[in-house]
Amino acid sequence: MLNWKRIVFGVTFLCLLQTGISQNYVLQKLGKAISSPQYDEIAPCVSSDGKTLYFTRIAYPKFEKALVEEGKDLEKTLDEKDYMNRLTEIYSILDGKPVDNPVSSAFNQDIWVAHSISNEFDLLEHPSYPLNNALPNSVSALTANDELIILNQFAPNGGMQKGFSKVSKSDKGEWGFPQAVGIDKYHNSGSDVNLTISRDGKVMVVAMEREDSYGATDLYISYLKNDGSWTYPKNLGPGVNTKHRESAPHLSEDMLSLYYASDRDNPGAGNDIYVQTRLDDKWKQWWTAKRFAAPINSEGEDSHPYFNEATGYLYFTSDRNGTSDIFRIQIATPSVKKVLASSRNFVNLSVGGSIEINKIFFQQSTSNVLAKSNRQLHKLYMLMKSSPALKIRIGGHTDNQGNEKSLIKLSNDRAHAIKQYLVKQKGIDASRIEAYGYGAAQPLNDNSTDELRSQNRRVEIEVVSNDVIVFNGTK
Repeated sequence: MLNWKRIVFGVTFLCLLQTGISQNYVLQKLGKAISSPQYDEIAPCVSSDGKTLYFTRIAYPKFEKALVEEGKDLEKTLDEKDYMNRLTEIYSILDGKPVDNPVSSAFNQDIWVAHSISNEFDLLEHPSYPLNNALPNSVSALTANDELIILNQFAPNGGMQKGFSKVSKSDKGEWGFPQAVGIDKYHNSGSDVNLTISRDGKVMVVAMEREDSYGATDLYISYLKNDGSWTYPKNLGPGVNTKHRESAPHLSEDMLSLYYASDRDNPGAGNDIYVQTRLDDKWKQWWTAKRFAAPINSEGEDSHPYFNEATGYLYFTSDRNGTSDIFRIQIATPSVKKVLASSRNFVNLSVGGSIEINKIFFQQSTSNVLAKSNRQLHKLYMLMKSSPALKIRIGGHTDNQGNEKSLIKLSNDRAHAIKQYLVKQKGIDASRIEAYGYGAAQPLNDNSTDELRSQNRRVEIEVVSNDVIVFNGTK
């Protein structure tokens, strides 16, 4: 038998919270096939096209019973009574105290998959070994190719260790055996652990507790190395972490928004869901975290946020109705992207096309860019950085209120202010950027009302030349 006292692991525990960014959208609890009234369902992860949902179900009686020790599956070699006794021993060791019933234990966790065939999430799948086994199983994140990153590391001859594994399907649609994800000097002193991986597969944010944590679980950043392993995780610092718990991270596709759960506003009472915007390339500068308002956060435990850009839905876990269930709410307009044969999403930046960014805000009657425009400017920078052949034209426009020469100068100054941001602050080659001021010469409407005039006060970005197609803002 294995010495389970020496085996360490990462169990998905529920971490949730309460109030902040107001919403007017309709909250949906996923149907009973997914959000069952008898069991806890947590940790939703959604494929890039929004058509497949992965989640974890806890304490389900018909769990996957494969339990390998020393190369033998105890489910097949022991009778039911001896098997359950052995599983009880293992769960008790993992929990640090006696477990009475392993079936109803929080360590009984299996991965479930809901596919969209005829209707949304209408086909439910409970994968068998090797994706699931009698030990805790949960999906933490999906890669750009929708490979699964799951909790814990497993060996073919049995046992489990702390960390994460990558799992993919064969050409025949069969799940392969989990392969360990190598993270330099990985260690976690707490039981709460999870991660998210950026869309380009080069950045990982890990939730864990370590000697340099500010309080309980903190968020750490790690980078992909050339050999396929990951760098030693570095604490994201006080801009994100607090003396309270930060957990269950999820990165948006543009890598600028970090969703996570924290109990900072209700210490010891449970978690709420927050979102925070990154302002630099070194992952050190952040806007103040925003806490979502009801109906996203509630008086119960709210956690495991997962935003799907294709549908605009934010998925999350909440126990507001008694048991933990999967909820979703549409917080953004669904994205429109071309899907090629490889099933990967591409954005074609064709010559003459417009690059759509949200409005850039300036101090009134000046070319001083206001801080609330930093996120949009950073998006433009990231696009320029990841597409070295891309050249753009920045056009400044005004309404018709004022002297023509003054309006042309103001619009020109504002266009050049954006160019200077990209060139001087971000290091983009100046030859890749044209900047012009058109004043009131190219209005979108007749300037007859304040609202219409505000629409004419704008900055437009046009593609001048581009030799490549970029993938979600990256090559």
